[in-house]
Amino acid sequence: MIKPWMLIPPIVGGGGSQVPPVANLSLWLKADAITGLSDGDSVSSWADFSGNENDAAQATAAHQPVYKTGIINGKPVVRFAPSAGNEKIMDVADDDTIDLTSAFTIYAVAYVNGRYNTTDSGFLFVKAGSTDASGAQYGFGGGNDRWVVNCAFGGSSWQDHMSSNDQAWPTQTWVVVSAYYDGTNVIIENHGDATGPTSLGDTDAPVASTGLLQIGGYSHSWSGDEYFQGDIAEILIYKSTHDAATRNQIIEYLQTKYNIAPAE
Repeated sequence: MIKPWMLIPPIVGGGGSQVPPVANLSLWLKADAITGLSDGDSVSSWADFSGNENDAAQATAAHQPVYKTGIINGKPVVRFAPSAGNEKIMDVADDDTIDLTSAFTIYAVAYVNGRYNTTDSGFLFVKAGSTDASGAQYGFGGGNDRWVVNCAFGGSSWQDHMSSNDQAWPTQTWVVVSAYYDGTNVIIENHGDATGPTSLGDTDAPVASTGLLQIGGYSHSWSGDEYFQGDIAEILIYKSTHDAATRNQIIEYLQTKYNIAPAE
C-alpha cells in the first residue's frame, strides 16, 4: 500500500535543509497536504504523513476546524476558532507510535490569535489520559503566556515545564517552536533558541496512556477549557530525542518553507 509520505520527493530548501527525516516520526500533519477542500471548508479529517496512519478526525460538524488558503507564504492552514459549545478539536486514535513514554521531540508552526479564556492560552495538542480523570500523558501549547510542555511522569499528575520568562507565548505572530525530552529535562526552543532546560524533578518515564491525541485543545471534565485559538500549519512528533544538528535541520526546513525569519 502506498503511504502519503512515500510520494514526497527529497526537496532541498534554502541553506540546503532537507525534508524532515522519517525515522521515529510518529505524526506529521501538514495543512498544505490537505486535498479536496476550498477556502472556508470545514476539516473533518487530516491525513498523517508519517506513514503510521495516525490521521486526525472530527465527525461532529460543530467541532470541526476550518481550512484557510493563502495564509502564510502562500500556504494554507487549519484554523481553530473555538466558542462555547462549539470547541474545535480533532482526535487521533491511540497508537503505540504516539504513546511517548521514554523520549520525544516535537515541532510546530503556529499562529496564536489570542486567549480562549482568561486563564489558559490553550494547547496545540494533548495526549489524553487513559481515563477522563487520569490527567494526560503530554501536551504542548501555552500557559501563563509562555510556551509549556505538560507531562505526567512516574505516575504523578502532569506537571508544567515552561519556557523561560523571556520566551513568550506570542499572539498574532507566526512561530516555529519545538521541544524535546532528553530523559532528564524538557527543553523548549522558540525559532531554534533554547528556553531551558527546565528540570523535571522526576526522571521516571512518562506514564503510559491509552487516551486520544487531541489536536486543537484538551477536552476533559476535571479542569478548565484549554482550547487552542489560532492557526496550525504543520506539526511533527518524533518518538526519539533529536540531537542539535537534526533539530536545526528541521527548524530550518520549517523556517524556509513558511518564510519565517530565525530569531535574532
